[in-house]
Amino acid sequence: MPIQLIVISAYFIEGLILVSKKRCDPIRTCLVTGKKADRFSMSLLRFTVSPDNRIVYDINEKLHGRGVWISAHKDIVQKACDKQLFKRAFNPHIICSDTLADDVQAQLKAKLMQYMHFSRKASCLVSGTEKVITLLRKMRGKEIFLAASHEIGKDSIRRLHKEMLDSVLYADIFSTDELSNISGKPNSVLLAVSHHNWLVPIKKTYFYYKNFTQDKQ
Repeated sequence: MPIQLIVISAYFIEGLILVSKKRCDPIRTCLVTGKKADRFSMSLLRFTVSPDNRIVYDINEKLHGRGVWISAHKDIVQKACDKQLFKRAFNPHIICSDTLADDVQAQLKAKLMQYMHFSRKASCLVSGTEKVITLLRKMRGKEIFLAASHEIGKDSIRRLHKEMLDSVLYADIFSTDELSNISGKPNSVLLAVSHHNWLVPIKKTYFYYKNFTQDKQ
């Protein structure tokens, strides 16, 4: 091979490597705060523009088109709306709903409930206070996700706390109706998931939700 072709090939390969590294770079910058973070750190949310020219939360990070990243806190997303930062980032004609921050919170909760519903379909969901307490004793020290209703009784809470260790993730963000819809049983106030395959997406989504609902001025 002539020396000129070797040199050109070397530059071409080097260029491909640089482009590849640029595309795979996981560091993203928050549109509001300017802070940089790893996109996989669960501290950022991706937003893009829908075909009907509206700002949407890309909850699965798979939507096509250019996106912007915002710190995963409700008040910061609201600040992006109030300061019209989406219009500056994309174009002045896009539509940004006044309820975008509330919509993001609702989407995260809906996704969490969906994963729990799927775990029930896979026979990996335990419902009822007595059954959940039995599970806690049986799997003492292992990871478990507990979903509790706002209306759960004080006595049940006391009994749960006696059995719970640090490995138990307790989420009391649901209503009785929401848990009943997940379990398929009326008046459900306590559900548990312990199977690893479902714990991973459930925990990830819950951490996003919990982080999002905590103010970060």
